[in-house]
Amino acid sequence: MKLYYQVRGMDCFGCVQTIETFCSKFKGINSAHVSYHTNSLSVEISDVTVRHQLESDLNRLGFPVTLIQKQDLSQIFKKKIHRNYLFLDKHEKIDTFSITAADIHEKKFEWKKIGVFLFCYFLIFVVSLVFHKISIYLYDILAIFILLPYLKKLYTLFKVKYFFSVELLMTIAVIGALALRQASEAVMILILYLIGETLETMTAEKSKKSVGMLAQNIPHVVRKFISVDHTVILPVHQIKVGDLLEIQGFEKFPVDGILKSEFCFVDESFITGESLQVYKKKGDSVLSGSLNQDVTVQLIATQVGEETTLNKLMSIVKEAQASKSKIMRTMENFSKYYTPSILIIGTLVVIIPVLLFHQSFLPWVYRGLSILLIGCPCSLMISTPSAVASSIVVAARNKILVKTATAMETMGRVQKLFFDKTGTLTEGKFHVSGFK
Repeated sequence: MKLYYQVRGMDCFGCVQTIETFCSKFKGINSAHVSYHTNSLSVEISDVTVRHQLESDLNRLGFPVTLIQKQDLSQIFKKKIHRNYLFLDKHEKIDTFSITAADIHEKKFEWKKIGVFLFCYFLIFVVSLVFHKISIYLYDILAIFILLPYLKKLYTLFKVKYFFSVELLMTIAVIGALALRQASEAVMILILYLIGETLETMTAEKSKKSVGMLAQNIPHVVRKFISVDHTVILPVHQIKVGDLLEIQGFEKFPVDGILKSEFCFVDESFITGESLQVYKKKGDSVLSGSLNQDVTVQLIATQVGEETTLNKLMSIVKEAQASKSKIMRTMENFSKYYTPSILIIGTLVVIIPVLLFHQSFLPWVYRGLSILLIGCPCSLMISTPSAVASSIVVAARNKILVKTATAMETMGRVQKLFFDKTGTLTEGKFHVSGFK
């Protein structure tokens, strides 16, 4: 049995690996795949009873999930408010608002939470100027309060024998700072980590949003022809094969269809790359995403929903983003050993100077804890996949479709390109460049 979820709370590709590794160690799950850019998780389970436990554990990990249907995956980018209208059925409307509003709320809540922690930190600092001993205990309480969510997450990871994680590095560093009676620094470590995590989320969201820009080429509503003096405006997803649609001048065709009007000129440059207008006569096929550059015409829908040309192109882009190039797979494999290595290096930094060179213990513990902090693998994990994903989206917006991440990686080694026709390098649009 295969289940599909929408996931919230992923702020870098390290989160993707955490979820996939967690699911791979979860009893009853045969396979799991996470797509960072669509915020989706697909899992194949052998035992239906593990579903609720999986959802509960993912929530505790900080990745709230919402069960969705397979066909809803492609709607993730297209569900959005269009001006004052949201043309979705009742069930989708609830899902859309809950997901979108929750994402917005989470970002605002994170910054508010950071603001509250900074205010408390400053307040305790003021108290320390008068009551130093009391301030130490207050710092301890604040540090433990901020650390609690990470401890819960760490406990859930330990349950499936996933030991080496960013949360482990953070927990050791903070507990070490508390043990050294440096509670104020422990609090600042946690606050800075929260700020970094939130900024990473904002940076990564930019590459996600750029994919959604492709969906803007699909009209949200369309006029369905009923009679000569009667048309009904409907959301595009309610259009069925055989419906007669009315497309006004300089509107985009929402679905693939056959032209019923006598003729029209169509701009198919977004789909085919051809810059010149294409003449269409009655009975000719018209592609979704094309622009009607003539008078109002009628179209008989032949391909709707996910079967339209534009939706298929979007699927290619999303599949390309979900695919992994050789360097991305190398980075993932490297990261499996990276976190344990940082932990070992941090331990050696403490042990070797103390045992072999008889150095003071506390200063080297401090330096060892610093190694754990600066060794956080999030920035390492987000760099390569973000670059590849962003380049795929930029290419798509410039009418270049890349089928896999490997193909995009290969393009970096290309030294010569051959172009076969007019329209690839030129736009076919004349303008006055100068006069004498």
